[in-house]
Amino acid sequence: MNVKIYNTDGTKRVVIEEEILYLDNRVGPTYHQTLEEITGMTLKCRYIDNSDFKCECCGSDSFKIHDYGLRNLNKNQKIESTIYKCRKCGKTHQTPLEPFVDKNSNYTNKVQSLGIMVNYLSHLSLNNISLLNGIVNNAFPSRQSTLNYP
Repeated sequence: MNVKIYNTDGTKRVVIEEEILYLDNRVGPTYHQTLEEITGMTLKCRYIDNSDFKCECCGSDSFKIHDYGLRNLNKNQKIESTIYKCRKCGKTHQTPLEPFVDKNSNYTNKVQSLGIMVNYLSHLSLNNISLLNGIVNNAFPSRQSTLNYP
């Protein structure tokens, strides 16, 4: 099955080729879950960068795909981000996932914000916040992870 969905600027937003789902790095991981439900298939999720980025080292804009970095989101969703290699200097750059995941975090902003909001509004225990997050977002962060949210 091959499917392509484009952004308004003409860049590819979602591409499904065979059983691999390629997502623009501006698209959140909920697309992955929704498309799996619609197609009834288990899709491997890879994030690609459609923006015009330049090498931090030499300023070149010529890259090739080098590898894919595996990341676990919300303890239950495996995604891959594309690692590009500069053709001029050889430095590698990974697709940024900051639009929906904070740097050095394994939980999406949606999961984090629910924990923070519930903590301030209802003063539930950290354990109960984790359970509530599991019901709403299908992610069960530990008590410590809930406490570490900014």
